[in-house]
Amino acid sequence: MKRLLIIALALCLALAPLAGCARPPQGDYNPDENPDFGNWEDGPKTLSVYTVGGPLHYDYKENDPDPDFQTTQYIIDTFKVSHPGVTVKMDGGAWGTDLNNALRELYMANKMPDIVVGELFNKTQINDLEYYQHMAVPQDIKDAIRKPFWDQCTGDDGRIYGYPMFTGCSALIYNENLVRAAGLVNPDGSLKIPETMDELKNYAAQVYSNSGGSVGGLLVNAVPGIPSAYRNIVIMQMFGGGFYNDAGDIIINGAESKAAMQWIKDVAAYAYSGNAALGEEGQVNKLFLDNKVAFAIESGPLTYARDIPTSQFKSAPLPVVEGVPSTNMLVGSPSYMMTRASRNKALAQEFLNHLVSYDVQKQIYMCSSNRVPVRDDLILDLLASDDPDVQAKNAFMSPFIESLYVAENLVAGLPGFDANFTKIWGSWTTAIQNILGNGQSVAANLDNFAADVIAYTAV
Repeated sequence: MKRLLIIALALCLALAPLAGCARPPQGDYNPDENPDFGNWEDGPKTLSVYTVGGPLHYDYKENDPDPDFQTTQYIIDTFKVSHPGVTVKMDGGAWGTDLNNALRELYMANKMPDIVVGELFNKTQINDLEYYQHMAVPQDIKDAIRKPFWDQCTGDDGRIYGYPMFTGCSALIYNENLVRAAGLVNPDGSLKIPETMDELKNYAAQVYSNSGGSVGGLLVNAVPGIPSAYRNIVIMQMFGGGFYNDAGDIIINGAESKAAMQWIKDVAAYAYSGNAALGEEGQVNKLFLDNKVAFAIESGPLTYARDIPTSQFKSAPLPVVEGVPSTNMLVGSPSYMMTRASRNKALAQEFLNHLVSYDVQKQIYMCSSNRVPVRDDLILDLLASDDPDVQAKNAFMSPFIESLYVAENLVAGLPGFDANFTKIWGSWTTAIQNILGNGQSVAANLDNFAADVIAYTAV
């Protein structure tokens, strides 16, 4: 209850074109001259949306029990109540570099939909490629969502080009059975849940030792790509490191980042032995349910698989790093952008408003993949709710929500690094795998990784 009061208090207080490329026609829509965004009621319309998965899923099936499909259906059905005659056409299927390439192909073929999901390459697509249309966001919506979530949708010109829909942030998850079996129990019978990173390392060692090495004390992930990055970068940030300092200089090989990676290397001695082979989120979840791993630092959306009940996960606030006064929290929040090529801009604007409406945001929280709403007013209401269903969801999600409000800084999304995305994340994976496995020094691997980032971003 004390933690919820702290969160509630925090909530109350914290409220160039490409050379040589022919551009498709963009129309004459000017939101600054049309503050009411016109009138969509001029006949039947089809709104085209390019998305991926999660609470707005491109290949959802009606009446399917999958919670993300149910949420997608809810979003469309409730939108059509106030917009009769409108058809919402869904397409998509790509993430990361594949999403970037898919949007480029749609753009060059003059087939851009009305709304597209934006992710790692948002800034380049807004500022340089000029894919998207800036919008005048209604003030009540803008005020309900904190600035870091808008930042990833904001261009260098200060204008907003899209809406955040949900966020993911990190907390500690644990397998209650394994923690108890390792003797991590207080005199009153409650479990010993680590509150510091040193305790987490020590408790992981105790789990590993108790099992004779058959159970991993901690999940340390070093698979190629974004899943590995999310799991390990948050640890860098907890130690006070990250990718850039306030001046924009690379600090991957700074003292804080080296301390974080040394912690990963140390705890790897007690970690699950198959870490380097894990690539699917479902595999990560299954390790917990199969009693293979006791602890992990995870993000809310990742602790989910369609065939695994997440009620079997337990969660706790992130452990702190002693001597570091606060934590920088990495948050991931895919945004939905209105395209300049849209011929239904008024309708697209209203659909984006709908995605961040109070009711849709609540549906996302209650029914879709452990994602956190971006509306502060809704979060405050959820935490104070007497509804048993809401309280049951809060039992798992409260530590994730707390992460958003006790962190000194929210870092919205991973650096996309534009065209050299794949090379840089490949170097990241190699650095982590080397730190975990081949005996090379942490400093040498992070120095090499930092040099690669500097080299690739300079191209």
